[in-house]
Amino acid sequence: MNNPQFVMDHRGFNFSHLQNHIGSYDKTLYISTFNLDLDDALMGFIRHFQRVVIVLNPVPFAEQLDRLSEFPAKYAQNNFFKLMNLDGVEVYFNRFLHAKIIGTSEAVYVGSANFSFHSKDNIEAGFVSTNEAQNNKIIQSVKTTILDTSLSLNELISSTKYVNNSNTVQRAIDDLLPMYDKLVEWIAKLRGAAGQSHPDRAALCIRYIGIVQEQILTISQVLSRRFSQDKIYLEELQISAKWTPKLCQCQQEIETLDKQSKQLQNLAKEDDLYDQLTLEDYERVYGAGVTDGYLENKDAIKKAYKQFKTLNDEMLKETKTVRSYLYALSKLGKHYRAFCKAQK
Repeated sequence: MNNPQFVMDHRGFNFSHLQNHIGSYDKTLYISTFNLDLDDALMGFIRHFQRVVIVLNPVPFAEQLDRLSEFPAKYAQNNFFKLMNLDGVEVYFNRFLHAKIIGTSEAVYVGSANFSFHSKDNIEAGFVSTNEAQNNKIIQSVKTTILDTSLSLNELISSTKYVNNSNTVQRAIDDLLPMYDKLVEWIAKLRGAAGQSHPDRAALCIRYIGIVQEQILTISQVLSRRFSQDKIYLEELQISAKWTPKLCQCQQEIETLDKQSKQLQNLAKEDDLYDQLTLEDYERVYGAGVTDGYLENKDAIKKAYKQFKTLNDEMLKETKTVRSYLYALSKLGKHYRAFCKAQK
């Protein structure tokens, strides 16, 4: 089969078609899955191979484990424990992972099905390739795009190991999350200032932009100085840094508008005409073109408001992403410690 074969199944594993094309189990099996839930059939499939590399998204996996009792070591359905008890299995975690790829150089499945027994209850679809050259390209992409930016199990253990009542993940939770919450508060104030009718709204916007920029810079510095060497890939989650040039542009445009507005106001104040002149009056009294600069920039705050709304939405998303990722790593560390305790 040189061309990929399309497969669609209901009441069966969509990736089970691989077994028809795998002749050697001494090759490495790669599994990329958003979530994982093992039953005897999937455990048996894994055990065929001498080496298995599994990459999971830690957030849904931790949420699944968190639904177990406070004492997960008592539960045979704990998938973390099942993985730990399998020989030759290497486990990695990647926060961005959603791709479902399963296979070896002999046969690769790419499709919609997670490596989970729940997937056989769904209608899942995908392609199975037996072209070895193509399969090697797919596996190489898994290595470079997924594995190279993934947290290994050993790195997870190291990052969640308590030393002096703390660990890397807990420090990130304690230090970073309050910074993110404060940043979201200031962005909400910035958006509110830009959206209200207030005589000082330009000055308020300029002030809040400065505070927001300072908060973003502080988060970037903390990520770089405290966590860049810890292999938990927090810097990969920070999208807020890209907003610095956009905020600078908004600030410059609002400052220009504020300056031009004050120039017109000062002209009127000198003649005791403040609050009495329309824009047309300014042109008539002080000469044609006197309001050109103001008119050119009069929508600066309205334009900035749209930017602030987008920034607010993105920061809420980033804060949620960072929080869910850190909590997931913390929970996985807890389950690993429970597993170690159960082995004693």
